[in-house]
Amino acid sequence: VFVDSGFYMPGLIHVKASNRNGIFWLAQYLEEQGHTHMCFVGDASSEETFAERRDGIRRNVELHPDIRMDYVDSRIDGGIQEWVNLAHLKRYLQQDDRATVLICINDAVAIRVYEMAEKMGLRIPDDISVAGFDGIQQSGWLKPALTTCAVDRSRVAEMATSLLLSQLNGTSSMLYNGVRVEIPVEIIIRESVKKLNKPKSSAKQTAE
Repeated sequence: VFVDSGFYMPGLIHVKASNRNGIFWLAQYLEEQGHTHMCFVGDASSEETFAERRDGIRRNVELHPDIRMDYVDSRIDGGIQEWVNLAHLKRYLQQDDRATVLICINDAVAIRVYEMAEKMGLRIPDDISVAGFDGIQQSGWLKPALTTCAVDRSRVAEMATSLLLSQLNGTSSMLYNGVRVEIPVEIIIRESVKKLNKPKSSAKQTAE
């Protein structure tokens, strides 16, 4: 059983968060808050799950050509795994024509953004809005608290256990051919995203 893994092998059980759809609906929510210039932050080449999140962003851009999307996604080779090229991030934040919101590949990258913004004298969300992915506990401790896509890890674990037991008990023959299940994520709206104008419509809160 593979849990929350980007590695896929036919014939095995795979249970993971809905990365593409989750970040797609996050971008939709940000657009409804008036953000039409966004930036995706993180090295998507480091993990398959991150590549899926970048794919979700690209899908949103394809469907909404009026959205301008930048990418701080320089590849990281060797050294401590930060999931983001900090030098590239700093250069981007120094630009006058930067996005109004940064969509981080995960909450750990969002924490790095907070740290760098503070050093540069940038206020979140007044100067720049920030959103993350994963819903780790620390995301709620940040000041301001981080808007993020929360992964229901308990539900992921329960689904993986249920499918494994079904396979071991022989109650589901389909499992012998493998199965891939994606668990919806929930958009947790907090104070790190500034509303730039009146929302067009209510945001979809759960990404199926």
